[in-house]
Amino acid sequence: MTSVSLIQRIRWCLVFLACVGSTLGSSAHAQRVGTFKMVEGLVWIERQGSYVHPKNGDGWLPGDRLYTGTNGSAVLNLRDGTLLNLAHGVQLDFDRLTVNEGVQQEGFVLRLMQGTMRLVSGVLPQINPKLFQLETPSAIMGVRGTDFITSTSPSWWPWQRTRVTLLPDDQDTTSAVVIQVGSRTETIDQPYQTATASSDGLTQTGQTSAAALRWFGADLWSTQVAPTQSLSLYFEAGGVALTPASTAEFNAFVARFQGRTDVDFMVIGHTDRVGEASANEALSLKRAQAVSQTLNQLGFDAERTQAFGMGERRPLKHTDDEVAEALNRRVELVAR
Repeated sequence: MTSVSLIQRIRWCLVFLACVGSTLGSSAHAQRVGTFKMVEGLVWIERQGSYVHPKNGDGWLPGDRLYTGTNGSAVLNLRDGTLLNLAHGVQLDFDRLTVNEGVQQEGFVLRLMQGTMRLVSGVLPQINPKLFQLETPSAIMGVRGTDFITSTSPSWWPWQRTRVTLLPDDQDTTSAVVIQVGSRTETIDQPYQTATASSDGLTQTGQTSAAALRWFGADLWSTQVAPTQSLSLYFEAGGVALTPASTAEFNAFVARFQGRTDVDFMVIGHTDRVGEASANEALSLKRAQAVSQTLNQLGFDAERTQAFGMGERRPLKHTDDEVAEALNRRVELVAR
């Protein structure tokens, strides 16, 4: 056993002892940016100088440093719908990111310091790719509409490397990962395309296969979480009032979750193409916020509901500009 391996094992043992009996109390619900949907084995968080052991349903806060031990793994949902699937031996940090453009300006940055993680991106990169960023010791990544696996060795490793593999995307979106190392960038945009970045600034692209990935990262493929439930709600033209039919559907949908404290809601607003794009983005956000506020009034925790405005970007029915289309004046209500 190497000295580095021995030190890591000792550290994990000490952290395990520190975590015994510790939980993420009610403070974890304040300002949460994500929720633990599955925790297996040894998983812990370093938060403001102390260590806590998360459970399913606990929150992840800005500034938290997340670790998985040699037998640990975790699945998290971030508030924009991003899914993180962490293998063993991961160290991951989270921080907020502010972009001074557009209606929605608050995003996030993830820092994968070591280990392997599968990431299925959520709403924010679709609104503005600048709102999401993933960093490793050797690379900075921007994504859009993407499902990918990232594996990185720690910064102190003599041959530090980051490897990114793009997975097939079943969404009707353009998927790509842009990897930046110093002043050089590489883009991967084909299923199972890979890119490798090293600390000396070089990148290489290649190709792998589903079979090879399943052998290499079986734990990332096998972990499943409960499926989401969703509902489309429709609005009267030009405002934030639901149609009578959608009001009835909303009440019936929400009734399924009354009394539960383990549900996260994501509310995504959309518009048709009547009016300016910037005004429609603002209107779509107002529609989503109106639904989110109604959820809060019904007793659902404001820290577990999040509103987003997609504007004209993702229509159900494609039309020309200035064409009113009722199917596109909608909110997607997603319960997880």
